[in-house]
Amino acid sequence: EPSATNLLTATQEVSSWSISGGLNGGIVSVTSNTTTAPDGSQTGDTVTRTAVNADVRQTKAVTSGTSYTMSIFAKAETDNQIKLDYSDSRMGSSNVEFNTRTGQKVSGSANYSITELANGWRRYSFTSTCISSGNTGVIIRIENDEPVQLWGFQFEEGSVATSYIPTSGSTVTRAKDNLDISGSAFSSFFNGSEGTFYVETQIKQPEKQYSVLRGGSNFQLYIYTNADTAHHFYDGAGTITFGNVTANEFSRFALSYKSNSVTASLNGSQNTGTPVGNLASSNKLEIGTGYNA
Repeated sequence: EPSATNLLTATQEVSSWSISGGLNGGIVSVTSNTTTAPDGSQTGDTVTRTAVNADVRQTKAVTSGTSYTMSIFAKAETDNQIKLDYSDSRMGSSNVEFNTRTGQKVSGSANYSITELANGWRRYSFTSTCISSGNTGVIIRIENDEPVQLWGFQFEEGSVATSYIPTSGSTVTRAKDNLDISGSAFSSFFNGSEGTFYVETQIKQPEKQYSVLRGGSNFQLYIYTNADTAHHFYDGAGTITFGNVTANEFSRFALSYKSNSVTASLNGSQNTGTPVGNLASSNKLEIGTGYNA
């Protein structure tokens, strides 16, 4: 997962957000820490509107041409509806509305996602691109008078909602995740003289340059592609081709090797070759990393 920054603050304390009409204005009622949040803590807040056009928001600077994704965890036992929206036209005119009991989209943009979680919680997200730089209100609008539980408001650059980053008083950046198996976790299963890797995957952009599996060096590329849709094996000398991958389609890779042969298979195809020995010196397995160092 890439590095990301939650641009919002106080993401688990709804009562500290800017509330349309003010807490004393009778527009929104917030009761803090009423329910168990998705992370297991007692920090989920109950929010109820008492008049129309009620919302909770934080104002943030946005930059023209940049895509942003807002997301919120929500649940409700009744037919409450929330709308992910902005306070002005800087982010365009699109928004999206959800029914938080059924977990379905009601109306609005096609650039949204819904993630099912335990205990009735779902994560709702919405992506749009800024068309005019400046400050805008990032809004969760309460669409009817039924109570809804909210938690974990996030606003970040990019076209997807990354893993939730809690904040309290300032923005927080999470470092990217490097997926690798190393040390004893790797040596306990890896056999340099003979073995098989099997991978099931859907690849969004097979024309990019990357490796699906890499042994930690440019001479230990178990499954990789060099900016084309064909995927290959490379051990410092010979290259074996698995075949072409179609974007977003389910693919099954298998790679079997021993001291004097390698067999590469994609969805039942088969190509063979002779290794040069670099696999035996692998000291880790990198998953979904760059094509080279």
